[in-house]
Amino acid sequence: MRKIIFLFIFASILVSCRKDDAIMDDVLKGQINLNQEYGLRISESSLGSDYSMQAYYDLGTGENVSSNLVIEWD
Repeated sequence: MRKIIFLFIFASILVSCRKDDAIMDDVLKGQINLNQEYGLRISESSLGSDYSMQAYYDLGTGENVSSNLVIEWD
């Protein structure tokens, strides 16, 4: 009798942890295309031929804020 009760409790715990798939489907329905919202933005920053520079770029203004050598932080 104890084994049956234990199996019933164990099975109910496993079933209660199952996620509902319908909830996740609703989240994926409303995807936003950021290219349509904000337009395509292309920019570049020079890091050197051997990547010896670190560059800090402001995404809001689209400008390079500053740059420094990598060895300055070591």
